[in-house]
Amino acid sequence: AYEDGADNYEYDLDADEEEVQTSDGGGDGPATNAVVEKFVSFSPASAVNIQPRMSIRHTNRKANEEENVLATSRWKDTFPDEANDARTDEEKKDVIVQRINTVRREGLGQNQVYTKQMYFYQAAQVKDFMRDRFRLFALPSSETLGKEMALLLDTSLNAINIGAFTDGETSVKVEDRVRGKDVFLVCSTISTDAVMELLLTVSALQRSSAKRVCVVIPYYGYSRQDRRTGFKREPIAAADMAKMLEEMGVDSVICVDLHNPLVKGFFSPIVPVDHLMPGPVAAAYFYEELFTGDEEDPNEVTGMEKPEQPKEDPKITIVAAHENQVFRANGFRSALQKLSGSSDIRVALVSTSTDVNVHNKTKTSTVVGDVEGRQCIIVDDIINTGSTLKGAIEAVHKSGASEVYAWATHGVFHNPENNAPEMFQEIEGLKYMLISNSVTNNRDLPPKIRTLSIAPLLAEAVVRSLHSESIMTMLDVNKPKTRTWSK
Repeated sequence: AYEDGADNYEYDLDADEEEVQTSDGGGDGPATNAVVEKFVSFSPASAVNIQPRMSIRHTNRKANEEENVLATSRWKDTFPDEANDARTDEEKKDVIVQRINTVRREGLGQNQVYTKQMYFYQAAQVKDFMRDRFRLFALPSSETLGKEMALLLDTSLNAINIGAFTDGETSVKVEDRVRGKDVFLVCSTISTDAVMELLLTVSALQRSSAKRVCVVIPYYGYSRQDRRTGFKREPIAAADMAKMLEEMGVDSVICVDLHNPLVKGFFSPIVPVDHLMPGPVAAAYFYEELFTGDEEDPNEVTGMEKPEQPKEDPKITIVAAHENQVFRANGFRSALQKLSGSSDIRVALVSTSTDVNVHNKTKTSTVVGDVEGRQCIIVDDIINTGSTLKGAIEAVHKSGASEVYAWATHGVFHNPENNAPEMFQEIEGLKYMLISNSVTNNRDLPPKIRTLSIAPLLAEAVVRSLHSESIMTMLDVNKPKTRTWSK
């Protein structure tokens, strides 16, 4: 058979139906018949009913061409496809303003705030020769964030269908081709459903011959279960999450503000983990709020230049919400010092102790550091019930702080029965709290809670990872020479 020209045909695996093309001009025909003619005859396989069960919960359907802003010529005409290095600084700033304002006009950032100057996002754009190799997917838990990243990257969000069968099992169907592509998958593991959707999607991508699968996890669920407490019989769920992702075939991970940075060590050396700390982004926001004295509507869409109005540097103290947050407070202070140039930025912490007696247990919060008559920013990483942060706010306020602000990366308020947002709204000593959009909260948050978008940070990280450029260096922050007004 090998001597009789058995190599004169090839399979087109990407075709809807596998067909065989012969080099002798014999025409196309079914693969089975061609093999029969070249080798041996056999009976065709009997038909099998492989019709899938009906999906009852579709959450990410592919948009129609005319309804998809990402696919319209208007978007391509607005931002021409050119190498990022060819733009001047002023051109990059103009593109940044247009993209952020376009995100706003498309309704993706209606209840979000941005820094006026893009300190980390540099109008990231996928290079021409990489565009055909790049795929970006977002699962339901991070669909809005993924759409925003796609707009900022001047690309489209690829199509994937996530649903559930009638018996509750998760259904995953990747609708775009990924063979030989570099795939980035955005998903916050905020629930068991989100975890299963992520694992099965990674499996589907690997079985579809993706070249590389990089998982972008804005909120790494189960990260607080990073050790066994006492002698309890319990898992180390953060490590188990890493193990499951590796088993499914993840090639690399980009995550945001892990509860314990040592969680990176739960992944093996063959799966590199890039750990993004959005604290400098929040520091830039507070720098613009407290040092430049600009008060604007958070939802304003504008692209105009405004002169900087210098004012006397305020007295700032960065307060760690508890002992484990001291390293975050120090990093926040360092970024704020670089931006403002002020030497009068101090660090304090709230120490919480439990007093135990025969009748009950009481918690006492003590402020360690100088907060009296100063503007204080309390730093934490995750807010769920908010009890720890509430105690810290009240303790700092009682210690004589002139104003109290708060920053937490992950505001886990997605469950409707969680009343923590309303509780913070009623705290008299709190001016406002800033959280990121790492967790999609499909609810109206009270005025005292502002949501800072980290989509520009993640978009820049994705492009740098795709182009094999340094990610950690982009978090080096310095005071900008000029300002681009886009809030």
